[in-house]
Amino acid sequence: MKKTFYRSLSILLIFTFLFMPLINAQELELTAKSALLVVAETGQILYSKEAEQRQAPASITKVMTMYLTMEALDEERISLDDIVTVSTRAWEIGESSMFLNQGDRVSVHQLLQGMSIVSGNDAAISLAEHIAGSVEEFVKMMNAKAQELGLTNSHFANPHGLDADKHYMSAADMALLCTNLYNNYPEVIEYYSQKEFTYAGISQESRNPLLGRVKGVDGIKTGFTDDAGYSVVISGVKNDIRVIAVLLGTESEEIRSTESSEFFDYAYTHFDLDQIVDKNEELGEIPVLQGKENAIAYRAQEDFSLLIKSDESDQIEIYNILLEEIKAPIEAGQVLGSMEVGYNGQKLKVIPLIASKDVPKANIFKIIWQFILGFFQKAIRTIK
Repeated sequence: MKKTFYRSLSILLIFTFLFMPLINAQELELTAKSALLVVAETGQILYSKEAEQRQAPASITKVMTMYLTMEALDEERISLDDIVTVSTRAWEIGESSMFLNQGDRVSVHQLLQGMSIVSGNDAAISLAEHIAGSVEEFVKMMNAKAQELGLTNSHFANPHGLDADKHYMSAADMALLCTNLYNNYPEVIEYYSQKEFTYAGISQESRNPLLGRVKGVDGIKTGFTDDAGYSVVISGVKNDIRVIAVLLGTESEEIRSTESSEFFDYAYTHFDLDQIVDKNEELGEIPVLQGKENAIAYRAQEDFSLLIKSDESDQIEIYNILLEEIKAPIEAGQVLGSMEVGYNGQKLKVIPLIASKDVPKANIFKIIWQFILGFFQKAIRTIK
């Protein structure tokens, strides 16, 4: 493969949700035990504090329950109109609730609302039982999915998040789970962005302290238990960039609300949106064999913008990998290679490099001439 560097300081590191030493935790004072701020589309880490530390997750556990529910809907194993009969176990769970009663018949859609808007433990159990047949089988699904997604510091014991042995997550795992959820099932925004939910004549407001108060915020989940403290995972969009903010283990509801607001705004006050890749810009040419033209221009398949600090533009890394040999005919839009974009040593995006136009195959006489010319050029290089 032919490899070309542009503004590159080093070969890109393979991306993982690991604590990045280049992220300076001193720039923002947080009392939370763990914190992570990432861009949802790319996983770009904007801030990290003890992000790999295992913590009791409390109700933000329900993000995994949401993921498995959306997956079951997508695979048509269940539907939003399915009617679920509330079990004794769901009715008895207590703590945060949508106020289901034993024997109630409620739709999956209502259960999703009850779980995502008002953090209903009863809703989480009802969904788990409907999808897997029992809570125990659903927990097995949760742990299998955690392993599949690469959540290396997560283990689940229930679908709702009440304190239990071997029930933990890290901020990094929660951010990775949320980016997968939003990228694979963007329809969850419909649930997380609702400010109020009513069931059985009882109206409750969303548990999200920033929803409706901070512009751009549309999710995701809060949590509290004695072991976990006050935790939250926030999602929102400004300037067409979605960020995920995770705070685990703050000491009070007030601190959680204040720090989550500051944390969310940090992405947009300390970073500038910079267009790194322009899909209309021709980046270079590649030699073409057996074509009417001897070379073809290539460009990126899509635009790409990045949140960067004003004094760190030299930390942007672009690494192009092109095919060694391209034979005509070539069609406009044909993939000729790939571009890897990174920032501060973190690989963020892989973009296909495509042909800018068609290159038809040459006639037989030109092909023969190119062959003869290439033969002699190779012979001369060998002699030298």
